[in-house]
Amino acid sequence: MQCPKCDCHQLFPARLEQDLAAYQCKRCQGHLIALIAYRDWMERHQLAEVKDGASLQPDDTTVALQCTRCQRLMTKYSYDSTGHKLDYCSHCDDVWLDAGEWAYLRAIKLAGELPAILTEPWQRKLKQQQLEKNSAQRWERRFGSDTYDKVATFRQWLWSQDNAQSIVDYISRPLDSDSEP
Repeated sequence: MQCPKCDCHQLFPARLEQDLAAYQCKRCQGHLIALIAYRDWMERHQLAEVKDGASLQPDDTTVALQCTRCQRLMTKYSYDSTGHKLDYCSHCDDVWLDAGEWAYLRAIKLAGELPAILTEPWQRKLKQQQLEKNSAQRWERRFGSDTYDKVATFRQWLWSQDNAQSIVDYISRPLDSDSEP
């Protein structure tokens, strides 16, 4: 099998973990994992805690990859809010992990979640988080950082109140009209 990233280098049998078989490219250090082998491995093993690996950064492939088995294009799936993506062939049920990606997934405690990452709910949740982050950044640019922090704290407090709508009605009124509605 040829490396889907390097396209001209051979993949060799390797192990990502004890008893977790994969194929590795010696040039780019990426790994191809059959999800059937991964699922079997997950049933029999527990992932050990990784300490101080949050600073790891995988070598993400930005272009579409071609599955080494069936030659179809692999689909990219986001797995965290930083935009890192893994490549998946739904026809072969294989995942391509770029160099350092397995260690990064372990460090952020997602190495045990590969099948879940490939689901619509996971992807929808990440998209919603990104929309919320973008919205917060727009408001912060509009208000300035200090004002945004104060307003965001107030907003969180406001909507935790039972009478939140009444408070909004009150603060929406002009200052010279403090009489009851």
